[in-house]
Formats: sequence, C-alpha cells, structure tokens
Amino acid sequence: ADLARGVVYAWFGQPLLRRNRARVYAGVRKNLRYLDENPRAEDRGERIAEIVRSTEPLVRLLAQRLVHPDLDNSAMLEVLTRRYYGNKGLTDVQTTQAAGTSFVVAERDGSRLVSAAVPFDQLGDALDGLAELEVSGGALDADIYLLWENQPDTDEAATELQRVMSAHPLPQQVRRVTTTVAGRRNAVMHHHFTFRRSSTGMTEERLIRGLHPYIAERMQLERLTKFDLTRLPSSDEDVYLYQCVARENPADDRLVAFTQVRDLTELREHDGRLVALPTAEDAIAACVDSIRRAQLRRPSNKRFSTNRVVVYLWPVSNIKRSELYLIAKRILPSTVGAGLEEIELIGRQRSWKTGELIKIAVRVRFDTAGEPSLSVGEPTLDPIEPLDDYRLKVMRAASRGTVYPYELVDSLGDFAEHDLDDTHALVPVDRPKGRNTAAMVAGVITTRTRRHRQGVTRVLLLGDPTKSLGALSEPECRRVIA
Repeated sequence: ADLARGVVYAWFGQPLLRRNRARVYAGVRKNLRYLDENPRAEDRGERIAEIVRSTEPLVRLLAQRLVHPDLDNSAMLEVLTRRYYGNKGLTDVQTTQAAGTSFVVAERDGSRLVSAAVPFDQLGDALDGLAELEVSGGALDADIYLLWENQPDTDEAATELQRVMSAHPLPQQVRRVTTTVAGRRNAVMHHHFTFRRSSTGMTEERLIRGLHPYIAERMQLERLTKFDLTRLPSSDEDVYLYQCVARENPADDRLVAFTQVRDLTELREHDGRLVALPTAEDAIAACVDSIRRAQLRRPSNKRFSTNRVVVYLWPVSNIKRSELYLIAKRILPSTVGAGLEEIELIGRQRSWKTGELIKIAVRVRFDTAGEPSLSVGEPTLDPIEPLDDYRLKVMRAASRGTVYPYELVDSLGDFAEHDLDDTHALVPVDRPKGRNTAAMVAGVITTRTRRHRQGVTRVLLLGDPTKSLGALSEPECRRVIA
C-alpha cells in the first residue's frame, strides 16, 4: 500500500509540482536576465519584489549562476535577504566590495545583514571581507552562499567549514555566519551550516544544521532540543526531512518533515464554499511522501507512529475553523501508512477582536489507532518529550496491528496486577505499567455495572504482543496454571 501511494505521488502529484516550479523559475530567470542587462533599470525594485513573491525555493538558481563568474549576483542576494528576513524593517540595501568579494548589505533592527555568493575555494576571502567591513553601526549577521563542487558528506563538510572559519578570525561584532551549500545539478536539497560567536570563536549551532536560522525559528525547531537531528534526503528541495533520535532513549527514532507554503490560493465554489488549498495540500503531500520513503528503508519493527509534519504558511489566512475540517478530511487519506503523530500548520490570522495579526497553529493529531483530531490555538514552544519505555512498547504493539495489554485494562475496570512469587503463586504486585517479564499480563479486574454496583471480579489474562508476539511458553503457562 505504501508503494502504491508513493507511485501515485510520483506519477501525478510530483509532475504537477515540477511543472508549476518550472513555470515560476522561467519567470524568475526572465527577470534576472533583464537585470543582468539593465542593472540600473528604473523598475529594478519592482522586478526584485516580483521575484521575492515567487512561490518556489530559489537557492538552486543562485548556485546555477555561480558557475558563471562574470554574472552579478547582487539582485539574487537581495532577493534571498528579503525572503529570509522579510521586507518590513529592511532598509538601506546596497552593494559594496571588500577583499575582492561583492557583498549586499542591509540594515534591520539596529544590526546589519550581509550576504555574499562565492565558490568554496573563495570562502576565506569572503570571511576576510567580512572582517574589513565597517561594523561600527552595530552587530553583523552574515549569509554566505557557496558553490561546492564534489562536496563531501555533511559531517565532513561541517568540519571543513569549521577549519576555514578558525583560519580566518572575525571581529566581535560578527554574531553569526550562515553558510549555505547549494547543489547545482540534480540535487534536491541544500545544506545550511550556522556558526555563532562563542568563548572559543565561531562554532556551529548543531541543532539547526540544514535550516537557515530564521526558517528554523519559524518552524520552531527549538522544540527538538532533546533530540539529535540528522538531515535526510527528501523528495523535494523545499522539504527539510530530519531523523530525530532522543538522547535519553535512542530507541525513540522518529522523522520530522518541515516545509513552507508561500501561496495559499483558495479554490471555492460559486457559493463561496471552500473546496481545496492546492499549494498547501501539495506541500503536505511532498512531506508525507518523503517520510513514507524514509520509512520504507527501515525495518518494520522500527516504524513508529511518532512522525511529524510542520508547515509554515507565509500568507495571512482567513480560513474558518469549519473549513479547516473539510481540508483535513481531504488530506487524511494520503497520510495513511506514514506513521504520523501530528500535522502542524503555523500561520497568521487577523484577530476578530482587535484586527491585529496573531500567530495560530492548526494541529491534526493521530492517536495510536490512527484516528485524527483537529485543534486550533496558539503555537507552543514546549519541548517535544522523548518516548519512555512504556510508550515505546505501546508503539511497537500498534505497529503490529495489536494493542498493548495495559492500554486495555483501564477501559475494563479496576485492575490489580498479579505476578508469581518465589513459590510460583500469583500475588498482587505494586509496580509501574509495562514491567512484566513474561509475555502475559495477569491480574484481577473488577467491573462495575448498573446491576452490580459492587462490581464483578474476575481473573484477567492478557497476552503481550511485544514479547514473542504473545506466544505461550513455560513462563506464561506457569501463570495460567497458578
């Protein structure tokens, strides 16, 4: 079934996405060619604004231009700066030269934003240029886009970048340097490495590796501070797929997919009834497909239903709660088999009380049986807690299509667990759930009904599917006999 859903996405969903992306890229390249030929055009600002509003990722286009050293990339750098940091509050955008490197510099909230695009072998020169820039106006944050042919794997790339950073000291005013390594040909993902000022110099912020810091902030990546994150390949370059392994419990190994939606076009009937949100639904489908493909590479006993999808919506939304339920029903069939625990959409709406823009979070949560529930509220920054041993057992049982026995007893009545003592007699035990050693949970349960207010007490024996699939062997037979 998972393979069939993957084929449906690969044959129908992904081609539509690529056709739309090709159309957007054609318009972006047209504007860039015009600005290359007319760098001082009167409508330069309008064309840059049009590129900023485009709905597709643009880092790959910059990497494709870097192979042509004669091209001026100041327009693309301004576009990416405005996309990451927003147009509001961004002032005094200009181009300057330092240490043979061209920089785009802008002012924002009392600090300076500096960006450059160079091949990897010129990264040292770019860092020297940062050191030469006048920073008396305040703190400086830098974005450096790299073309790195034959780049090593992620860990080796981070080590090499750290080496170059250490070899080219930066002044104290430089708070952050984010290097974006962009693949040019058929690569569908690019890597961000963020280095921040510390007591030992510029060191990498490991948690957000793979995401630009401002995108990581919008995606609430800090909620995963209790996990070790590893970027995985995804089916689309605008999908950031991570393997998240809990530090306290390495058996808690889950997948989280992040993406952005820059176009929230609504399809409505003539009577105003909402029918679909095509771009948002396609983005979620790309995330689910990426998770499903990663799941297929795992053993069946490692496929837990704790995976997540996080979508950041750029446009302001005025969609009603009742309409959200309709959209949720449309996307739910495509999520079957992906082992999702939650789909979260983070966006902004105008408050009906004050008219101000407020952040909202729409969450579709799935229980262990896969049943969905929808809620709307404020985004939370509470850390995502790793699974404990008991919850992992519940997940293992659910992955086999069974129910963990301790999850049943609460619905049956008041349960008193029993286990064998030294004389092999069943006696009451007081211990946390899930500490049974045999593939059977034994005890006494009292069920109260309208007819029997005092309750009906019975012996309860439940097989444990997480231990030899609940098979009966010598330990289990001893409990049955007792």
